[in-house]
Amino acid sequence: RLFEHRDISYWEFFENDMGILFSKEFLFTLIKYYLTFKEILVKHDIKVAYLTSFTNFYDLSLLGAVYKLDKKVVYSSHGYTRGTVGTWKFLKNVLFAAGGGEHMMDLLRSGVKKEKIVETGFPFLDEIAHYRVEKVSGAKKTVALLTTTVVESKFIVKEKYFKLIHESGNDLIIPRG
Repeated sequence: RLFEHRDISYWEFFENDMGILFSKEFLFTLIKYYLTFKEILVKHDIKVAYLTSFTNFYDLSLLGAVYKLDKKVVYSSHGYTRGTVGTWKFLKNVLFAAGGGEHMMDLLRSGVKKEKIVETGFPFLDEIAHYRVEKVSGAKKTVALLTTTVVESKFIVKEKYFKLIHESGNDLIIPRG
């Protein structure tokens, strides 16, 4: 009944993964990472951990060790992907780095408390803009096309995404030669 919802069994979608997730090898690796992170955090008196993902057992082991030792985590989504924050917003020790005002609003709408958000900007975009302006004279606008899963993650519909790219492309000056 654990893998049933509204009298529909979803076991077939989990069956193959269960052999891996509860295997000796997987559990040993997970526990070893967690204990190693705890040891490093204590030995080196590390106060803050910085994560760009909460999706793999490496990150989750570090998050667990930091949480257990009552230390802080700064989470900054990698690249431009803002993603969802899931239940991480409930952990008392996680601070969220927002790339800008729109990103901050996304975090607030996701349920993250304002006092847990620090607006940092997107420094890598500043570097791209600086490079572009220096290299192309007469540029009206700098546009960075970023590969990300905003459509696949349903943050924006495909039509709107490609419309934005098309509109931005009208103002580009493409260097020749």
